[in-house]
Amino acid sequence: MTTFREVRNSCLIEAGARDLQNGSHWQPWLRLTRRSGKVSTSRTFDGLKPVFGTEQAALVYAAELGRNLAEEEGSAPGPATTIRKAATWPLKKSIARTRADCARVRCVAFASLIFPVVMR
Repeated sequence: MTTFREVRNSCLIEAGARDLQNGSHWQPWLRLTRRSGKVSTSRTFDGLKPVFGTEQAALVYAAELGRNLAEEEGSAPGPATTIRKAATWPLKKSIARTRADCARVRCVAFASLIFPVVMR
């Protein structure tokens, strides 16, 4: 079983593949370890999908996924990810209000079609 190791930014990427059916099905796994000073945190992804036909294909998939996660600062585990920010409204209030009004109009129109039929 081959294990891929690479250091990217402050993150150690370890990737590999697990044999599921005598070499015909391989499931990738990934472990990211971020080190910040004396503190290190690790996260293991051992249930990755899809399942691949070769060990090399699964290994390449897991390694590339690890590189992408290590590049994105907030996605790899580490002390910086425990900082919590206040939730922000994803839409501007004027857009959200317009969408809510449209949804309300649709509900009223649907109800006016359904309820007269039920009351007969």
